[in-house]
Amino acid sequence: MKVPLIELLINKQIEVSMARSLILSGRVLVNSVKETRERYPVSKDAPIEILYPKEYVSRSARKLKAAFTKFQLNCSHQTCLDIGASTGGFTQVLLENGAFRVYAIDVGYGQLDYSIRRDTRVIVKDRANIKEIKDSWFVESVDRIFVVCDASFISIKTIFVTLIHFVLSSTFCYGFTGVFLLKPQFEDSQATEAGVLKDEKRRQEILEEVLAFMKDHSIIFHGSMDSPVEGTKGNREILIYSSYRKESVVQGRNSDGQGNGEET
Repeated sequence: MKVPLIELLINKQIEVSMARSLILSGRVLVNSVKETRERYPVSKDAPIEILYPKEYVSRSARKLKAAFTKFQLNCSHQTCLDIGASTGGFTQVLLENGAFRVYAIDVGYGQLDYSIRRDTRVIVKDRANIKEIKDSWFVESVDRIFVVCDASFISIKTIFVTLIHFVLSSTFCYGFTGVFLLKPQFEDSQATEAGVLKDEKRRQEILEEVLAFMKDHSIIFHGSMDSPVEGTKGNREILIYSSYRKESVVQGRNSDGQGNGEET
């Protein structure tokens, strides 16, 4: 006698939601063959192998998770933007923290983990350059976006300027809040050795330069922390929690026309 695959998993004391997730994410093998159909008929004694997922699809997730804990962040019911999504570690953290929708942006193609890609809350934008962001990218109008960024081979300053230009030109978005991963090796490549910035003094100088840049552009600095996970080559990266809104362009100016970097 045969039963639906999902029923067989439930009979093995696996919760319905977990059973469905395992099947749809291609983590259930029947006779050593991946099966993604919930109602696929299988015999009760069929050899079943379950490939339980790792806690996260990439090590980068631990970086953002640490920031959520440190800064007590909340993205619940919010529209989010993941810049440099790659396999989806940051997106996964956003989803587990209740994000309403996540736009996973990456210049690459097909990197996003299948389990993340299948989530109905995720809109995958492969082969997309953040420099080209515009209102038409979004399927809903959102007044404020929660942004996370783990981008490589680009300065964080360029990311900030791009987002500011988007906000100022948008017909519905007035600002953003989020966590940006500062990768010192991409801010001063000439100071690196084999792609690694080893000079701690220079690393701190780069952070100070970025904070000064943010202040000059009326970006509000809320805090920073060293990433608990080093970059692939051993670079020590920094997580920056910041925000920006259209009003701060005017309100953040002092009498001599310079940005004070403080929200009013």
